[in-house]
Amino acid sequence: MRATEQQMASMKAQSEANLRDALASVPVPCSALKVIFLDIDGVLSSFGERGLCGARLDLFAYIVKQTGAEVVLSSLWRHPHCRDQRMRLQQELDKRGIELFGMTPILGTTRGEEIGQWLQSASRRLQINFVILDDDPKDEMGELQHALVKCDGYQGLTPDIADEVVRRLNDLAHSQKGRERGPRILTKHLARAII
Repeated sequence: MRATEQQMASMKAQSEANLRDALASVPVPCSALKVIFLDIDGVLSSFGERGLCGARLDLFAYIVKQTGAEVVLSSLWRHPHCRDQRMRLQQELDKRGIELFGMTPILGTTRGEEIGQWLQSASRRLQINFVILDDDPKDEMGELQHALVKCDGYQGLTPDIADEVVRRLNDLAHSQKGRERGPRILTKHLARAII
């Protein structure tokens, strides 16, 4: 096994262990958790641009403030070689009062499968209403394509897309579709443990 594969396997195991431990301490019933699975390239920065776009970051902050959603990074920026980019992202989010709730596991599969793994682990204890904000094609999302709010990679996040994300996350009918069990509560203790 090469060093990179070993690092990825170790990161995956640690991420899963952190999530399992944190979820074990979550108290039961109250409200559903809203989550935005966030891609960066093609969403907060568009193709041909260098770095993050302040106007798109402000639009994203609007989404988070309107919905109260937690942010889970599903972008390639969660990989170890993107640490500097992730630090810049966190600085920009901090300026806007947004914390990263966590990151999807790095499995080396499709983004949809990685998001699915995160959801599978978290949904054992929580009811989750989520959207995937990404510029990847629907087929990359597999069974989760219904949750994709797709950005054009050359335009990134736009006001219309921001409004669609807010509508979906705040629409109880959308969040309850196909769900039978009761809601769960999430504490900030869980948020800190997952990161």
